Amino acid sequence: YYEGLDGPEGDHRGTPGGPNPACPDRDVDYCRLQHPLDLEAEAGSTLRVFGIVFEEGITTRTPQADPDPALIGMVGYGPDGVAPTDAAWRWSAAMPNPGWDGDARGEPNNDEYLGDLSVPGIGTYDFAYRFSRDGGQTWLYCDRGDGSTDGYQPAAAGQLTSIAPAGDPCDPNPCDAPPPPACDGDQRVTFAAPGACRVQGGLALCDYAPTAEDCPGGQACRQGACVEVFPRPAPGEVVITEIMADPHDGLDENTAEWFEVHNTGDRTVGLEGCVVSDSADNATDVGPLNLAPGAYAIFVRSADPALNGGLDADATFGFGLNNGGDTVRLWCGDVDIDAVAYGAGWPAAPRAAISLDPAATDAALNDAPASWCLAMDVYTAVPAPHVGTPGRANPPCPAVDLCEPNPCDAPPAPTCDGGDRVVFEGPGQCSVVDGDTVDCSYARRVTRCPDGVCRDGACVAAEPAPAMGEVVFTEVMYDPHDPLADETAEWFELTNLADGPRRLEGCVIEDAGGNLVDVGPLTLPPGGVALFARADDAGVNGGLAPDHLFAFALNNGSETLALRCAGVDVDVIAWDEANGWPDARRASLSLDAARYDADANDDAASWCLGFDVYAPGGAPGEDHRGTPGEPNPPCPEADACAPNPCTTPPLPTCEGNTAVTFAAVGDCADVDGAADCTYAPQRAECGGGE
Repeated sequence: YYEGLDGPEGDHRGTPGGPNPACPDRDVDYCRLQHPLDLEAEAGSTLRVFGIVFEEGITTRTPQADPDPALIGMVGYGPDGVAPTDAAWRWSAAMPNPGWDGDARGEPNNDEYLGDLSVPGIGTYDFAYRFSRDGGQTWLYCDRGDGSTDGYQPAAAGQLTSIAPAGDPCDPNPCDAPPPPACDGDQRVTFAAPGACRVQGGLALCDYAPTAEDCPGGQACRQGACVEVFPRPAPGEVVITEIMADPHDGLDENTAEWFEVHNTGDRTVGLEGCVVSDSADNATDVGPLNLAPGAYAIFVRSADPALNGGLDADATFGFGLNNGGDTVRLWCGDVDIDAVAYGAGWPAAPRAAISLDPAATDAALNDAPASWCLAMDVYTAVPAPHVGTPGRANPPCPAVDLCEPNPCDAPPAPTCDGGDRVVFEGPGQCSVVDGDTVDCSYARRVTRCPDGVCRDGACVAAEPAPAMGEVVFTEVMYDPHDPLADETAEWFELTNLADGPRRLEGCVIEDAGGNLVDVGPLTLPPGGVALFARADDAGVNGGLAPDHLFAFALNNGSETLALRCAGVDVDVIAWDEANGWPDARRASLSLDAARYDADANDDAASWCLGFDVYAPGGAPGEDHRGTPGEPNPPCPEADACAPNPCTTPPLPTCEGNTAVTFAAVGDCADVDGAADCTYAPQRAECGGGE
C-alpha cells in the first residue's frame, strides 16, 4: 500500500481500510538434516551443518536459495535421545546457502541452509535443524533420511561426539577478558584480569577474582557504576513533547521510532524504575536516567545510531508506535506522570515527528491535537530526510486554520426519509468547535420518489404486492417450550411462490384473535423466505436472525394466520390439533416441500413436524427442530400400517360342521397408501350332535 523510495525493500504491506485476505498457511511443508550426519570434533571447535527445506511459494521461486524473512532456519544440539523441543537444546541461526544449485542436486524446489555449531563439552549429543513460518511461534523439526515426512525421531537425529582438545585449553591462558563491572546491592563489583583458567568437559573456563566496594553516601550502584539517586517526578513534572511514529524510506520502524520527554520542573528527577508503555500496555522499564531541570531525553527503539537515524539515545523501548494512533505513557510506581494518545484528527506524515508547541508544554494541554504540529527541522538526511528536534526544544507551531483548506469534501451518502430521497451536497460548511474539532454541515436536497419507494438512498420501482396464493405460510413454531420461552421464541415463515419479487410492505398479518402486525419494508425475491419472530435477540429466540418481528402470541391447540395485502387474503392457514394437525412441542409445523401451495397448506396431511435441529437443548429431549428461514425438506411418507389398524376381525362362520373364528389382530399390508388386513382363521370341529 506504500512504495518505498529505496525500492521494494522499503515497501509497506497491508490492506488499510479494505477487507483482509485469508492468512497463508504458516506450517513449513518439509525439511531434513542434509549433512554431515555423524560428527566427531574437539570441544570448543566450530562445525558447519547443512539442512534442506521446502516451502511452497518461497523455496520454489528459483533453483537457487531464496532468502525470505518469513522463513526462519536454525541448527541446534541437545542431549542424546532428548526431543528437540526440550529446553536443554541450544539453537543458533542458519541462513540460505548462497552456493546452492537445486538443479545440479536434483532438488530444484528445495533450498539448502547452512549454520555453525559451537561444539559443547566432552560427551555425546544429537543435532538437528528446525524451520518456522510464523516468527518462531511453531517449528518443524528435521532429522536425517526422510526428514520431517515421518516426524522427528531421536534415533534419526545427527550424532555429535565431542572429544577433548589435542592441547591444553588453558595454555596459553585465555582469561584476559573479565566481565564488566556489576552491582551487588549498593556495592560496585569489579573483576581482575588475568583470570584463573580451568578445564571442564574439554573447555576452558575462566574465574575472575571479584573486588567489592561500597558506593559513597547518596549514591547507588546501577549497571556497575555508582550514581547519584534523584527523586522520581511528580505528575506532570515530566511531559511528552515529541513523537516519531512513522520513520520511512531506509529507516526501519523497529529501530528508528522515538519519542521525547522534557523536565518542566526546577529540580533533577530520576526515571529509573519508571515505565513507558503504549495503548496495548506493552511496557518497557526505564533504566538509570536522570533529567536535569529543563532537560530533554529521547527514547529510541534502537540505541545504534546507524539504525535509528543518527540519534544518541538516552533510553530504549521495546514496543511499536502505531502510525494511525497509539498512546505513549510514562508512569512511576502507580502514579501516571504523563500520557499522550494520538490518532484521528492529529497531524501525521511519513518521516515527520509530531511536535508539541512550546506554549502547550503541559501534561493537560498536550492531550489536545491542536497543540501539536508536524516538525520542520531535518535531523537526518540519510537515507531520506526525516524531520524533528529529538533531544532539544521544539520551535513554535505555525498558526493553523482547521477550515483552510476546507476539509468538508466528503458529504454523507444519500439516505431515505420515508418515500423521499435525501442527498447531501458538498462542499460542506466548515466550523471549528472547542478550538480543535472540525464540524461539517452539508445542505440537504430532498426529492420525492416517483413510486414513493426509497431504499438505501435510492428511488426504486415498487415491486408488486402478492396476489392470492403467491406468498404462503410454510412453517410455524407455536410451542417452543423449555428452555425457550413462547414470548421470545415463537416464529413463522412465509415463502414467495411467484416468478418475480413481491413487496410485503403495507401488508398485514392477523391471527384468530384479530391481533395484527403491519409489515414494514420487506421484499421477497422469487423463492425467497421471510422469517417473522417474536424477538430479534439470538440469545433468547433460538439463535434466529429474523427478517421481521411480530408481537402477538401463537396459540398452541388451534390458531389462524392470515396474510392480507391491499384487502386481498393472499394466504390463510388454520391449525387445530383436534382435527389431525401434528402436536408440535419444540418442533415446527413444517409444510411438505412438494405441497407449497395456498390450497394444499390448508390440509393437515400436508404438514409434518420439523426434524432438523436449529437450537440444541441443554438436556436430552430439549432440542428445537425446524428450518427457520430455509426451504423445508420433504415430509416422511405416511405408513398406512402404523399403527396397525387391523383390529376388527370378521365374524365367526361355519364350514359344514367346522366352526371358523379369526385372530383378534390381523396382518397389515400397505397397498397404494391403504391398509389391507388379513386375519388368520382358527377352525374347530363341532362335537357329536352339534
